[in-house]
Parts: sequence; C-alpha cells; structure tokens
Amino acid sequence: MKKPSVVYILPASSLHGGIRVILEHAEGLEGRGYDVQVVGPEPAPDWHPLSVPYRQILLHEPGAVPKAEICIGTFWTTVRPAFDSGATHVFHLCQGWEGVHREYAPILDQIDATYRLPIPKLLISAHLEPVLQQRYGASTYLLGQAIDCHHFVPGPFREDPCPLTVGVVGPFGFRSKGIGEALEGFQLARKAGLDLEVHHASALEMSPEEEALGVTDRFFHRLSTAEMVDFYHRLDLLVHPSHDEEGFPLPPLEAMACGVPVALTRIGSFKVLADDVALRFEAGRPETLAPIVLEAASAARRRQLRQAGLECARSMTLEKVLDRVEAAFAACGAI
Repeated sequence: MKKPSVVYILPASSLHGGIRVILEHAEGLEGRGYDVQVVGPEPAPDWHPLSVPYRQILLHEPGAVPKAEICIGTFWTTVRPAFDSGATHVFHLCQGWEGVHREYAPILDQIDATYRLPIPKLLISAHLEPVLQQRYGASTYLLGQAIDCHHFVPGPFREDPCPLTVGVVGPFGFRSKGIGEALEGFQLARKAGLDLEVHHASALEMSPEEEALGVTDRFFHRLSTAEMVDFYHRLDLLVHPSHDEEGFPLPPLEAMACGVPVALTRIGSFKVLADDVALRFEAGRPETLAPIVLEAASAARRRQLRQAGLECARSMTLEKVLDRVEAAFAACGAI
C-alpha cells in the first residue's frame, strides 16, 4: 500500500538542534516509504546535508505550501500555514510551548489562538502534555526525543585530565539557556581550587558580555553536526543549564552518546531521564553547579556517568520515535 505524501514546514533554516530534529524526522519517514518534502521561508540549511527535497517558500502566501496528504507545522508561526494548506491531515510537531517564554508575552494571544486550532500535537517532551491538554484541550501524542548513535559515537575516556575540560552548548544571550549562569558556576569552581578549561559552542558569535566575564577558554562558532562530535570528544563534562522554558534539547543526549558525562538542571523536560544518568543542579543558581563540577573531578564518578549515559542514549532511537509518529498518524486516520 502506497504511503501518503508529507510536508514539514520549517520556521527557519538556522543552525539549531530543534531544526535538526525536524529534518531527522522527515528523512526517517522518507526512509520508511513516505513521499516527504520540507519547505521553509529561508534557503535550505547549509549545515545539514538533506536527503529529502527542500523548497523555499513565502510562508504566509496563499497556496505557497505544497498540498500533501499530511502537513506538519513545527513552530507556532508555521501551524496556521499548515492548517490552511489544504492537507487532508494536519499535525503540530511541538518541541516546546512558546507561550512560556517571557519574550513572547506581547503576542501570547496569537500563540493561544494557534494552539486552539483543532490539530493533534506531536510532543517531543512529556512535560508538555498537561500544559497543552489543560490549557487548550489538545489531543496529544508523545513521541519522545531521539539521538543518532551511529553518528554520535563514544570518544576515549580521560582518566586523570588536567585541567578538567567542561563545556556548554547554546547562545549566551538567551535567559532560558542559562549559559551565563553556567559560566558563573565554573568561575566559582575555579575559586574553590579546581583547574578547569571551559569550552563553549554556539550558533551565534561570542558576545562582548561573555568575553568580559573572562571564563571561556575556547569558543566554537557554528559547528556542523560532524564538528559537534569532535567538540564533545574534547570534554570531560557537558553542563546543560536550561531553564524550565526549554523543551528537550539535544546536546545532553548527544554528549551521552559520545560517552561524555552530563550535568543537567532539575527541569520538567529532563524528568524522564533516570537519576543515575546525570549530575543535577538548580536552574538559575550557579552556586549549586560549582559542587557538581567538583564532584565530576572524580574519575570513578565520571566513568559511572559515562556508562549510564551511553545506555540511556542507545535506548532513545529514531526508529522508536518514528514508530510513535506512525502510530499517531494511524490513530488520526492519516494512514
């Protein structure tokens, strides 16, 4: 039986983990026999070699979105174009609820109107289910997050690193990312006597504010997916300091798949991860990170975290997520 045509609508093509999630879903469905196309308002991503057709469109122009049997909006700005595309079935792939961000407060009514459209929501993170069901009465299907363990592979373990190399991933200027707070935590760990080398990877250039802090030793700008593997292999610990506004970001899973111990904030999206797979600290409180970094100086602790993280990453496969995507399609009568 021929599988239906599918169009994914990107909000942008910039280097971002959330965009990569969408592209991997699209490519995975094509591999399962779907006729998949990706469209968006910008040129095709130059940082990810696409294996599915891509078309640049004027997002809100009538008729711009190619008609398909299934159309999937992937950000609140793309959901209305998907709804208006004439597709037989429309879905909203939701990686995070935009309404929780302070920056979006002036347009919350527009976001609410979009989420109230009668469209099933495909969720990356379980913590979104109660929010969308209670606020909008939404029909939700949990997909979970996935990591490509064929690409993100373990590097060598450093038994006695000196200095201990710690890293963060994400732009400095976004409060929800918590990068500045992580750097403050590293500064406190240094004051406590720990010899650290701090690495930072970001899609944006280093800001004057970060440079003025004087904590970052090596800054990596706009790394490709392959280059991110090398970035992780340099680390003894990845710190991911997200606030609750964040969905389920990829860097922690990527680092785990690369055999790198991880420290995470205690936020909703990370509750699905077992306690033993990562060190934990409080979002927005650098003083709670410093002792965690000191704990990671122990080779035995890092080795235990490495093994638990590898097992966690290997359990979160794209194939499992695609099975759930198809189950959602079937539940909604799309296949």
